[in-house]
Amino acid sequence: MFLHASQKTYPLSTGENTRTLFDLVSAVPGVTPHTPCGGHGKCGKCICAVLGDSTPTPAETAFLAGIDRDACLDRCGVPADKRADAVLRYLCLCPADGITDVYLPGSDELTGAVFSETVAAVSPVVTAKAVTLTLPTLENPIDTLENLRSALGISDADIPFSAVCRVSAALAQGKTDFTALVCGKRVIDAVTEMRPYAFLAADIGTTTVALSLRDLQTGAELAGDVFGNPQRSFGGDVISRMSHAASGDAEILKNSIRTAIAEHADALCRRAGIDKNDILFTSIAGNSVMEHLYAGLDTAPIAVSPFFMQTKFGWEMRAHDPLCGADTFMNADGLVCLAPLAASYVGGDITAGLAYILEKHPEIKDRNALFLDLGTNGELCVIADGKYYFAATAAGPALEGAEIEMGMSATPGAVCKVRANAENGGFDVSVVGNGEAVGICGSGIIDAAAAAVCAGLIAPTGSICTDFEELQDYADMFDDAEAREYDEDLFEALVNCADEDDDCIYFTENVKLTGRDIRAVQTAKAAISAGIEVLLRTAGITADDLDAVYLAGSFGGGIDVNSAAEIGILPKSCVRRGIVQAAGNTSLAGAAAYLFDEKVRENLRIIMENARYTELSSDKGFTDAFVGGMMF
Repeated sequence: MFLHASQKTYPLSTGENTRTLFDLVSAVPGVTPHTPCGGHGKCGKCICAVLGDSTPTPAETAFLAGIDRDACLDRCGVPADKRADAVLRYLCLCPADGITDVYLPGSDELTGAVFSETVAAVSPVVTAKAVTLTLPTLENPIDTLENLRSALGISDADIPFSAVCRVSAALAQGKTDFTALVCGKRVIDAVTEMRPYAFLAADIGTTTVALSLRDLQTGAELAGDVFGNPQRSFGGDVISRMSHAASGDAEILKNSIRTAIAEHADALCRRAGIDKNDILFTSIAGNSVMEHLYAGLDTAPIAVSPFFMQTKFGWEMRAHDPLCGADTFMNADGLVCLAPLAASYVGGDITAGLAYILEKHPEIKDRNALFLDLGTNGELCVIADGKYYFAATAAGPALEGAEIEMGMSATPGAVCKVRANAENGGFDVSVVGNGEAVGICGSGIIDAAAAAVCAGLIAPTGSICTDFEELQDYADMFDDAEAREYDEDLFEALVNCADEDDDCIYFTENVKLTGRDIRAVQTAKAAISAGIEVLLRTAGITADDLDAVYLAGSFGGGIDVNSAAEIGILPKSCVRRGIVQAAGNTSLAGAAAYLFDEKVRENLRIIMENARYTELSSDKGFTDAFVGGMMF
């Protein structure tokens, strides 16, 4: 059996644990099938084309309804002479028996996650210190370790023995002047000649991973990259991945992310013209589960009450330490820091990002602010009275397109903006790449939902509505303060876009939102809005008391805040006052700033000392707020 993916062919061989094609393909290095549900047959995303004895199951037949076969065969790269015999299947539902060839769709180019702003090298985490060692003599045969510690003025300096050996060899040749590369009391190396050393910042997101290679002296980015997290084949959310880890796949999950980072870091080094051994320090930020999976630590305690972690991280370790295994892509004696975690579902991505925001906007330390990192996991922080109130809410992957029938990443063909056009009796859309619309990404989903809600095509309950009188009946369910006023002319102009029988709304000839999609958006936005409401109450303030709202992540930077407020993700009062700001990929920015700015490192310490965590699942008011947040 052979797998054909990304213009490469891989041999596949079944084993005793092989049940489906998903089991086979997931084990191929460098190949990441798109399976947001983790291979449980729920999302209908892992489509492929196969040759051999193959008949789709009833579940697959339902998923395939409405799929353009020819377009799908094109995406899978099925040769012309094989197309007549090819059958569309789903990896997680297709048994491996009887299959001779598997064709996967080509991987899409990911965008929007690279952070390239130059970070001023105010106080690098690793500094170069000139030292002069004593030349050993017969009268004073000083050992090299003591010699180095004495020259540094640090009697208990932690110096790797590999560096001691290199210095000894240089001393034997009569060299006494060295440059020590030092981080606190830890020495990475001592060299006779400086090279163009670098740092690496990494943001391990649930969906994508972003890397930034930085010059040690200037802080400037030498090269950057963003790529899909290879763990996506085990599910689009952290719960799916923890389930796979508990089932025996923890080692595969760990190795897949480490290997991917090593491969891409190697490519960055080649672009920058440096050797991997010139990377002296790596700063990694990610949510709690991503950091635990990277380190190979058990995530089972995070998954169930009382939701505790094995460690909060936040300390520096050698690259060769088994917890980080970074010696494959950097200096083995270099240092790695995984950003500190505030709670089981409040990770280093938000703490590092918040430390960066506080350095960029120090005035908010003494004011009221809301920091949101919206993605598969919604992580929230309210800053008030010098305290940092954290919470996490399971927004799910709907707002990133994973639970949406036509959902996709923000790649060519994705609808990213939607506006109602009453004059044309439809919707105006913007498409990534300006080509034909084939799906819809996160920002487009929010825009589409907001446009349909405003027009009345989506009733307050979330159902699709094609009768204006019925819509008015829905509106009468609410008191005057909450009731919407609908424009009948707008409704009548757009109602042809809604199909109540097929339970969907068309935004282009091909792209639609189904009733199931709308319910997924409802659940996600209700979880976020309820989380905000509970945190504000815990901090003793209201949305009207906020001085600033920051939206983190490439997703947060891409959404229209007015649309987000219209469907209830963001407080409308904050949007009206113009205090909502897109902050970009603050996780990667924070990881990079940690390398160069002592104030950012100090901010992290202060945040952790003053962190207050609220477990929403046990908060009495969260359920009520969630139910209320389900309404449009």
